[in-house]
Amino acid sequence: MIQPARARSGDVARLHCEVTYWCLNGHHTTRSWSGAAEVPTTWECRHCGLPAGRDRTHPPQPVRTRPFKSPLAHLMERRTEAECDALLDGALANLRARRHRRGRQRS
Repeated sequence: MIQPARARSGDVARLHCEVTYWCLNGHHTTRSWSGAAEVPTTWECRHCGLPAGRDRTHPPQPVRTRPFKSPLAHLMERRTEAECDALLDGALANLRARRHRRGRQRS
């Protein structure tokens, strides 16, 4: 609901409006905006942090966040366990070869 109101600041009249935002939990937040500011369509509820919109009967749904995935979880999505074992064996062989070469250079 937008309710325009006039406010005077010295001799310059500026248009103000109050916008009420509603969240999924039924909380409402009222914000005042000056005529120069663009009024956003959604606002964060000050009570619960959910997104709030201007329509009381159809508030916006919460944004779904994807859970954190470890690098191993991402790898397991793209490769089979046998491919992962082969990559690990190759990486360990390279590491052992580098350590063996470094040990020879120090002697």
